Amino acid sequence: MSNPKGQLVLAAQSTAAGKPQMWFLSGAIVVGGFVLVRYLEAKPDWHLRFCNQPHLVAAVCGLLWWLFLAPSVVGLAVVLLTLLSLVIRRARKPRRGQDNSTPLALGTN
Repeated sequence: MSNPKGQLVLAAQSTAAGKPQMWFLSGAIVVGGFVLVRYLEAKPDWHLRFCNQPHLVAAVCGLLWWLFLAPSVVGLAVVLLTLLSLVIRRARKPRRGQDNSTPLALGTN
């Protein structure tokens, strides 16, 4: 907006003083960040849990992109490709109880 002299005038929107939920949210983010930092300091090998579950990590990242970032179609594509990849991986994996190994030929004496 500009005034009659042609100068730019920036009007303040609402302040957080009138919105207690914003203060609560801000406090929750600060406390959550502090707890996360303390947890990561206590468990330096936290990332090793995700090494066996790359599809879960990719699906969560895609979901977060889909919900919070633009263009959201990228996040949806990541989620769909992750699920497709997981289905293909599980279809190729041998079932429990099936033995796909080649039997060894034993010589007779």
